[in-house]
Amino acid sequence: MVEDACGNGTIKKQLITVVDDTPPAFTNTAQDLTITCTSNAAADSIFADWVASRAQAAATDNCAGPLTWMAYNTGTTQPASLPAATCPTPVAGIYRQQTVDFVVVDECGNANTTTATFTVQDLEAPLIQHCPGDTTLTTDPGLCEAAFVLELPLITEGCNNDTIAVSASATAPFTVPAGVDTLETPVDSVVLAIGVPGPPLAPDGTVTLAIQLVNADAEQATEFFYVVGEDGSILGLTSNTPAQCGNSTTLFAIPAATVLPWTQDGVVTITLVPNVPANLPGRYAVNHLCPGGYAQADISYSALSPAEVRFSYSINGGAPVAAPLAPVGLSLPQGINTITYFFADCAGNESTCTYTVTVEDEEAPVVACPADTTL
Repeated sequence: MVEDACGNGTIKKQLITVVDDTPPAFTNTAQDLTITCTSNAAADSIFADWVASRAQAAATDNCAGPLTWMAYNTGTTQPASLPAATCPTPVAGIYRQQTVDFVVVDECGNANTTTATFTVQDLEAPLIQHCPGDTTLTTDPGLCEAAFVLELPLITEGCNNDTIAVSASATAPFTVPAGVDTLETPVDSVVLAIGVPGPPLAPDGTVTLAIQLVNADAEQATEFFYVVGEDGSILGLTSNTPAQCGNSTTLFAIPAATVLPWTQDGVVTITLVPNVPANLPGRYAVNHLCPGGYAQADISYSALSPAEVRFSYSINGGAPVAAPLAPVGLSLPQGINTITYFFADCAGNESTCTYTVTVEDEEAPVVACPADTTL
């Protein structure tokens, strides 16, 4: 406002606008993160936490007010996500990867971007356990070759094993030799052969074994079985039944590493050996007195299946032949045959194992003599 000496005045208004066109400034840019191979679920969780923390990015703004953060797959407006692995992966040693743009915006819409990469790294080859051993065969009748099955070893992969629930059972009756006094004769040892998945599946964690005695003469303290594993180790003792001809269940927790070699042939064998007390009559053991008595073994565990491992084999140094991850039937010629297995994971890491199969000809030649003749 301005006035002259006579008091006449004029008012003028001026509007001053303060414009904020300065984007937020980063005090810390987003940081790359590389993790070693783990399960897909664990990797997804770690990635989600990394995104939620803005990969440690931080920013300030010249104007007071809240900042808004967003995370996109780089170069897009798609929310940040970790893609599933492709097999084989485009880059050796990298199982899964995503580059993320972290965008920070102030109240005036000014934006700034910092970019970082999340990587799931796989530098370890599949683990091979129990590769088949060297063996010798004889030729098939009338042939100079032998039929053979390429059995698989146990395979585990650090990156992404499928977890399969395994549950199997076996039963066997209580028996005694024919013609004996069942009151004074302990029952025979009970052999329980439990069919389980063989290689390449490998037990993981803890294996649960349940031994049930059904209609068993096992109510006294001396009436029990020793539970014997496939390697001859005593796993423990069976529980007594509440009464004669009763039932009992005994649980055992066994490390997977102990059971793993037992599964190699697809059968876990558990033997129940009756306790026979020294210096006491046979009636103090488990006797075959109860009709229909039997024992049952139930086994359960989680098995790791290397679903993404690729299998191939070669014979005598020939070109590798790709095959499903399962036993392969073929014929081998007479002589020493060198078999090599190749197991490759998605990231290009490879393990091998080698054994020999010797095919021997033990069949005598067939001689066709000329017929008798007179000259």
